[in-house]
Amino acid sequence: MYDSSTYPNWQQTEKEKLTEAIKAHFELHSTSLPTDKNYYTLEKILGRGAFGKVYLGTHNLTGQSVAMKMIKKTYLEKSEHAKRKVF
Repeated sequence: MYDSSTYPNWQQTEKEKLTEAIKAHFELHSTSLPTDKNYYTLEKILGRGAFGKVYLGTHNLTGQSVAMKMIKKTYLEKSEHAKRKVF
């Protein structure tokens, strides 16, 4: 699509635009945009527990470090009580 040597600031400009759009959405709605695991890069496991694993991740647009809990599907399939306990 675009060659970074021809347009060296193209990616940074797009990243800045997306970051500003996210900030504007948050200010207007007081909630963050819905995201999924594809918005993040998982770096390492921070811990394990009864529900699943906790990973250290980095948001791909903002570079912010986050902790992400990945819950085992088998745990949620056990009962309605387990679902209520997690959510």
